[in-house]
Amino acid sequence: GPSITLSGAVSGSGTPTGDVAFIVSQGAIGDPVNQYGDGSLNGPVAFATLSSGSYSASLNNLPGGTYNVTARYGGDTTFGSSYSAPVQVTVSQEGSGVTITPYALNGTACTITNASTFAYASNILLNLSVAGISGAGAPTGTIAVSMDGNPLTTVTLDPNGNAFAFSGTVPSSSCIYDYLFANVPTIPGGSHTITASYSGDGTYSASSATPVNITVTPATPTLTVAAGGTLITSGSSDPLTATFGGLTGLTGNSTLNAAPTGTVTFTDTTTSTVLGSAPVVSTALFSGNIYTYSAYAQLATTGITTTGTNTITATYNGDSNWNTITSAAVTVTVGTGTATTTAVTSNGNPTTLNGRPTFTATITGGAGPTAGTVTFYDGSTVLGTGTVGSGHTTT
Repeated sequence: GPSITLSGAVSGSGTPTGDVAFIVSQGAIGDPVNQYGDGSLNGPVAFATLSSGSYSASLNNLPGGTYNVTARYGGDTTFGSSYSAPVQVTVSQEGSGVTITPYALNGTACTITNASTFAYASNILLNLSVAGISGAGAPTGTIAVSMDGNPLTTVTLDPNGNAFAFSGTVPSSSCIYDYLFANVPTIPGGSHTITASYSGDGTYSASSATPVNITVTPATPTLTVAAGGTLITSGSSDPLTATFGGLTGLTGNSTLNAAPTGTVTFTDTTTSTVLGSAPVVSTALFSGNIYTYSAYAQLATTGITTTGTNTITATYNGDSNWNTITSAAVTVTVGTGTATTTAVTSNGNPTTLNGRPTFTATITGGAGPTAGTVTFYDGSTVLGTGTVGSGHTTT
């Protein structure tokens, strides 16, 4: 709390020498350490040395509250020890200050650096510190952290008056894995203003930090496109699948990461025809304290109609966390053969968990094909392939 000066004198037949110690009715007066310098004592405040029989000392490390303070003279070779009458002292709150310092953690290089710009899902550490204006003691209580005016988290100060908010993915290979975990959701892409408010305690008054601005830049995925049929007849339905890669930055321990969202647009670049758009479907798997993410988009189109070679691309349109990107092309050839239709049946529907149903594809159209292959899918996942036989079927 604020500094309080205690003064008095030790009387006797002559001039006493020695020291006077101060005793409080609750707690104890210690010698504070300069925690922001070299760790040396700020100065003795638990006692004072007599000068011509008088003493004076400033107490600046008593917590807020009301105390009865007694002075005890220790005596010297001439004068015996003695106690003063207790004096009531009230210590009011002192002002405090909060600081926010953003850091970038590199779990591979095991480094920490000041930063204001971060990639999406990278490790962002917001160090929060509270100190009294005197620099003595350590505030207690909580800090409420907000982002863009919305509550982000409330954290409790440690014994040194510090706390942290941490976001991003911590992979199992990181040097901070099992030492530090995200305690706030992954901060989304964009520019953000971070604020912090200290609750105050009996010794230190409430205060607010100067806002800090940070920027989170979108990550860039990879995208590949595949066609269910690369040799088709004009106007037949062809499933196009765009599969995302480059999501390993999300693999690890995290809180509320986001895989790509939005839409993927499929285009026949040979004819500059937009075949259509499909929503991105993402999944998150959790195992062994690790999240892994995947995403894809799928469109069944009848728009590939030009005879010959057609080059098909997929373009992800991006969101606040992920940049837009266009895949390399896949080639679909439109021939002049007879159009066919494929129907799939299962010998077990419904089936049991870990069951092994047999899927049969029957191809009709014209005389019916007796050669070639059929690929079976579960969404975008390939289950297997089969060779068409004389019965126009495969399993």
